[in-house]
Amino acid sequence: MQNGFLKFLFFSAFSLLFSCHEKNNNNSLAVKEELRSREVVHLTQNQIAERAFELGDTLVTEAEALFFSELQIAKDSSCIPVFDSVAADLAKQYKIQVSRYLFDTSRTKFIKSIKEREVIEAYMFSHQNKIPLSPNYQKDGDKDFIYNKALVLNQKQCSNCHSKITNPLVKGDFGDTIGIWSVKYPKRMVVMSFID
Repeated sequence: MQNGFLKFLFFSAFSLLFSCHEKNNNNSLAVKEELRSREVVHLTQNQIAERAFELGDTLVTEAEALFFSELQIAKDSSCIPVFDSVAADLAKQYKIQVSRYLFDTSRTKFIKSIKEREVIEAYMFSHQNKIPLSPNYQKDGDKDFIYNKALVLNQKQCSNCHSKITNPLVKGDFGDTIGIWSVKYPKRMVVMSFID
């Protein structure tokens, strides 16, 4: 009987010790993560600018890839609901705002950010005057960046549909630029990318 009691006591003490160690280990990981997120990082404006451009391009590339993947699944669906779903997913996942703007100047008045509206209007001007459209990033206030890139019909499925549309604003063939990708993301995301 006493032998069984000793086994029970030993097993209980071992379990308690192991669970405390597990709890301490989880707490120490949480503390390390918290300290990492509060780590002071000294960055130059140039480093931030380069990373903001790279991150913006990565986010647009991911949005494009996800959009085309979902469009393949949707088959004959219009691209608008597919894009809206992708934009919502990316907004939830990264806390960013992804938009597509056609070369329609009547829609720019609905853009809330003054900086984003100015950039999109500049892209529209360049497009109308046949000036090449290059990727671009801008600061939007002190807390956000905006990255823009040409929206090119570079998928056969897209050009098949858009070549049949009668609206000249969205009509296009393979390789045509019909608008602008725009992604707005927090400066904090850029700075934290140096730590990760």
